[in-house]
Amino acid sequence: MLSRRLWAVGALFLALTMSAGAAPKKSDKTPPSKPSKEDVNDLSMEVAALQTIHQLKLDKAQLEALGKLAREITPHAQEREAAKVSDKYRKALLAVRDALTANDDARIEGRSTALDELRTKESPEVEEGVELTAAARIKAGEVLALLKSQQIASYLGAQEDDDLAGPADRLSAAFEESRKKSGEEWDEARDAAAEAVGWLVAGLDADASAKMADQAKTLLESGHLLSEADFKAQRKELDTAAGKLAGDLSSMEVLRRVVEHGLAELLSNPRLGAAVEARLKTMK
Repeated sequence: MLSRRLWAVGALFLALTMSAGAAPKKSDKTPPSKPSKEDVNDLSMEVAALQTIHQLKLDKAQLEALGKLAREITPHAQEREAAKVSDKYRKALLAVRDALTANDDARIEGRSTALDELRTKESPEVEEGVELTAAARIKAGEVLALLKSQQIASYLGAQEDDDLAGPADRLSAAFEESRKKSGEEWDEARDAAAEAVGWLVAGLDADASAKMADQAKTLLESGHLLSEADFKAQRKELDTAAGKLAGDLSSMEVLRRVVEHGLAELLSNPRLGAAVEARLKTMK
């Protein structure tokens, strides 16, 4: 399994961790509350937080530290468009949440599979995206330093292969997508790839990653606008440009930034506090 293959990687990777910068000022935050029956957006974000916690295999002390940090920096929930989902989908989401809260691997696997199948079938409309906050960018390194090598390997092992790809490989894959997609579908794929390239190359520096993402987006769009014949003729040049944009980022640094970005997303999740609280209640 991928998690076993990355066990040694995790041990080496932990040695690369560095302490974070100065902590942001403490501010008053709205205490976490249980999602209402109608608020599927909150429920979905809480499930996402619980999934990351499960992948990291956090112990009680780590969870308590994460909960304390969540109370200090977790952002207020923002108004979002009401989710459009079936009652069946909402119940499936709740089932996954309960399984993750109980840390029951068998139930997690079965119910997550059922939810994924239902998501594919129904295409629910849920606003569950999380925007990285300045505080989360600062504190992600601090959380990373709390993790054991086994936990880092567990997290990496739970990711899809494509999510562990370096910036050059992501650009190459996006070039291929540019030949198959158009309109809004291409715009979304292009922007997602460019954003990933941005934080992979520039790390959690918001300004630097945004500038790098803009450059990646421009490069990808230039390839998309080519005719099929011109694209084939210029493919080598496009890949060369992608390599220059990606720089000489090592594989170990790619893995580090994947984990850091995942932790920053976790810390930016408005439902993190509720997720930690729910998980702690089931721990002995």
